[in-house]
Amino acid sequence: MNNQSSITAITVLVSIAVVLGHIYPVFYGFKGGKGVATTFGVLFATSFTLGGLASLVWVITFLITKISGFAAISTALSLPVISFFVIKMEYHQEFWLIYGMICIFSTLLLFRHSTNILALRRELKKNEN
Repeated sequence: MNNQSSITAITVLVSIAVVLGHIYPVFYGFKGGKGVATTFGVLFATSFTLGGLASLVWVITFLITKISGFAAISTALSLPVISFFVIKMEYHQEFWLIYGMICIFSTLLLFRHSTNILALRRELKKNEN
């Protein structure tokens, strides 16, 4: 592993720790937020293009649905696809480190929004009948 890869690995670990720290803060009894804003911050720090595209997905979804949780879920679902191409262009050697981090963030966001997903599902079933 070369020096740049070592720096990238440390950056990825710190980024994951930052998001986990905001989702599960020690000083608040491990009850924090859903990690959306912190994830966006890390995305912008990692790649301005990736952060911008993720924000665009969130904003467009929110403008259409007016549901913040649905916008976050949509962004989390699209993030691995968007990031695959953006990270592939920007980080050649460190692709799998960065892409793995993005997939972890997407999984965390979906996990933290599981109650929103269930509520949306109930709402859709109710409207179906």
